[in-house]
Amino acid sequence: MSEGGSHTGVISDGVGETQFEQVLRLELQAIRQACLSLRDYKPTITFVVVQKRHHTRFFPTQADMTDKTGNVLPGTVVDTVICHPYEFDFYLNSHAGLMGTNRPVHYHVLSDENEFSSDDLQSLTNSLCYTFAKTTRSVSLVTPVYYAHLAAFRARYYIEGEMPALHLPAIKDNIWPLLGFPDLSMAEDTSPVPSPHPFVEVFCEISGKYYRFATGTKAEFAVSVINRKLDSSKSKALYIEAAKEGEEPISFGDGASLVSYGHGWRLKTVIDVSDFPGTEKENTFQRQFPSVLLSTGSKDSKPAKTMKAEVEGDQSLKYIGRIMFAFLLMFILGGLFTVALENLPRLILLFNNPSM
Repeated sequence: MSEGGSHTGVISDGVGETQFEQVLRLELQAIRQACLSLRDYKPTITFVVVQKRHHTRFFPTQADMTDKTGNVLPGTVVDTVICHPYEFDFYLNSHAGLMGTNRPVHYHVLSDENEFSSDDLQSLTNSLCYTFAKTTRSVSLVTPVYYAHLAAFRARYYIEGEMPALHLPAIKDNIWPLLGFPDLSMAEDTSPVPSPHPFVEVFCEISGKYYRFATGTKAEFAVSVINRKLDSSKSKALYIEAAKEGEEPISFGDGASLVSYGHGWRLKTVIDVSDFPGTEKENTFQRQFPSVLLSTGSKDSKPAKTMKAEVEGDQSLKYIGRIMFAFLLMFILGGLFTVALENLPRLILLFNNPSM
């Protein structure tokens, strides 16, 4: 990398149109600062954003402009009419579809210090789509974006702990100067990498979300954090318990530390059921008829759920009766109104000529 004569291109994925200004203000400036930290390296930067989540599709207007699947030919570029009138953007269909309708990729050029022409940048982008190592054909996205997706997918396993961390092979000494590290002591970090602290997940019955806490966190603190994140109109969590199907739940007191009990066990919050509509009525019903709900030896006793179902059934019949009565009343009033309208001329004549 030589000073003043290097050119750098950055292709970013997963950026929405509302984030363009933020990217230019933060990410582009961070890239420039990182380049300056490498022996005052100042390249000219072209920053391009890739978008594939859209609903734009292209259809050929002539039969000789299609491939065997009926899609537009690979390398088709659209940079007028449907593009932004002032900004530098274009659509590129770089691949041949195997099935269905192709989805072109939308490229937005946010910054172009290299001063590419539209044809040069579009040709460069289309050429990059032919450099993917896994296929001999062109791909829909530029190869650097595909490689970034694979690297991010691979790194996720190390972050989430789904596979043990592996020691990557050491970089050869003659490679470090190419990366901007003339002194190997600047690049190599021999300090041990701290292992990630284990955590536990608590499922909130109210919001339906999982909340993560470090192992050993006090249950009282975890409950207070969860309640602060809930809406004020919702019920609150009382305490946390570990539950497993077929096992007795294990409750955590305020001073107890949260731990995981292994496979099948799940930490969840316990809520105050009296805060929900209908529960207070059920509790009052139980206090008024304790012998009926708690009796187990009498043949005439009914479970609480059966009694509650009967009460709800009676209320439903009342509502149905009221609705039927309302319809009947509306039918009668409508009939009277119709008869009055039919005889309205006679009534007018009767009032005008009392002698009749």
